[in-house]
Amino acid sequence: MTNPIKRTVELQVLDSSTGEALTGVQVTIEGFEQAIWTDDNGKLSIEVSSIANTILTCSLVSFETRTLELTELEDTTIIYLSEK
Repeated sequence: MTNPIKRTVELQVLDSSTGEALTGVQVTIEGFEQAIWTDDNGKLSIEVSSIANTILTCSLVSFETRTLELTELEDTTIIYLSEK
């Protein structure tokens, strides 16, 4: 049995109306219990298996939760969240 190929994805989460970086956005990967959060610049880096249908969910109080498939992301991606 071979190990799954790992891929590092770098994300930056921004406010869709102002373009400002969002600190403390919780990012979860479907099927994993551990969450990670964006830093002071709205950035984070995650290592995931390069398998189809991996779902990322980004959430922050006062903003709409956004769900994306890993296949929609490039190695470096900007994600915009809108205020509720």
